Amino acid sequence: MDSLTETMKKNASKPLVFMWAQGGDHFQFEDKFNLSFGYPAVIAVSPSKSRFATMRAAFSDEGLGDFTKGVLAGKQSLNEF
Repeated sequence: MDSLTETMKKNASKPLVFMWAQGGDHFQFEDKFNLSFGYPAVIAVSPSKSRFATMRAAFSDEGLGDFTKGVLAGKQSLNEF
């Protein structure tokens, strides 16, 4: 959770919203976003584009930072939902 908190602080001025949900509590959500690979899982969602990106790196400060930068730069592969 410290890694997520740090990432949120570093990106406070960017157009991002962060949320946390416990795995196993939202089965339809997890199914729609293909989150059956294990936890923790991180996704970025663009409701206006009906697209999402899934972080496949380690859940760490560096992994979250790289994923966030990649999403903002348009370098993450996106899936349709």
